[in-house]
Parts: sequence; C-alpha cells; structure tokens
Amino acid sequence: PYTALILCLKELGLTKEQVIPVSTGGKVARYEALLSKKVPAAILDPPYSTMAAKEGLKLLVDLTTLDVPYLRAVTAVSEKTLQQDAGTVARFVEAVSEGIQFYRNPANKEEGLKILAKYLRVSLDKQRAVVEEGYDTYRDMTMKKPYPDPAGLQIILETIAESNPKAKSVNPASFIDASFVERLDKQGFFEAKGSQ
Repeated sequence: PYTALILCLKELGLTKEQVIPVSTGGKVARYEALLSKKVPAAILDPPYSTMAAKEGLKLLVDLTTLDVPYLRAVTAVSEKTLQQDAGTVARFVEAVSEGIQFYRNPANKEEGLKILAKYLRVSLDKQRAVVEEGYDTYRDMTMKKPYPDPAGLQIILETIAESNPKAKSVNPASFIDASFVERLDKQGFFEAKGSQ
C-alpha cells in the first residue's frame, strides 16, 4: 500500500510530507478504519472501493486507470530457497498459476464469486453486485501468465530510493527469476489449462 499511496499522492499533486500515513492493517482493516472515520482516506482495492462508494465515500484516485505498472501480487523467496528447494518453488508457482487459470475461466465464475464472498466476509446473496464487480476487476487485472514485471518493480525501487539512495542503482531484473513461469509456458501449461 505504501507505493500505491505515493502514486496516489503524485496523482493528487501532493507529497508524502503533506500527509501522515497511518498503518491500520490489511484490506479489511483499512476499509473498516475508513468507515469508522479513524482515518480520512485509505488505499482500497475492489470490491472495498465499491463498498465504500455505496457508503457515500468519494473515490480520489483510481490506480487501475493510470498507465503505471504496479505489482499487485508478489511472491518472494530467498536465493537459498531457490537453490536448495527449487522443486517446492516450482510446485508453488504451478499451483498459483493453476489458481489463476481457474479464476480467469468464465465457466468458474460462480464458484469464484462464492470464494471471494467468503474471504470478503460478505453475503453473496445480499451483496452480489459488489462481489461481482471485485471479481471482474481482478479478473481483468490478473495476467494470464504470471510473469514478473520489471517495470512494476522499478516503481517500488524508486519509492525506496527516496529514503535509501542505494536503491537508485539497483537493476530490477536482479530480483526476478521468471524461469519457473517460463518452464510452465514452454510445457504448454497455460494453453492446456485454457488460459482466457
């Protein structure tokens, strides 16, 4: 959320010195803090942004409409783990990739909505439109093939460089190992799973 905060501030013409960031916790905690007026603004993902709008709150910045590469989901492991337990990492990447293909497949939408409603802690019967908007938004944002994006990592490094100048000289590619996704791609995994 910090990088998203910096991107939002830039879009609003503000600097981080003009605001006081407050750590409230995860997505649910940020949403609840905003509703209870413990914070004046919060970084919200769909469907929380939709739920907030239904409560009469105003959207200030929609990051999905900006042409900015942004890492939404990242999996990080140590170099040691990559070397000593590559098999587990490969199985993990395959499982995540299979989950992505399940999510992106229109035939699985109803099941996906049920799962999303469960984790949002909302009733699908009562808030179907909100859950569906969140589902559709994430489906559109989720890459068919989960290759890491160096440009998205560069934005994070630029944010870090504001407090640690050493980050300016770091090559984002040095943090990325796309070999596990590449291996699945070469094996035809994504086509076999019916990537949509």
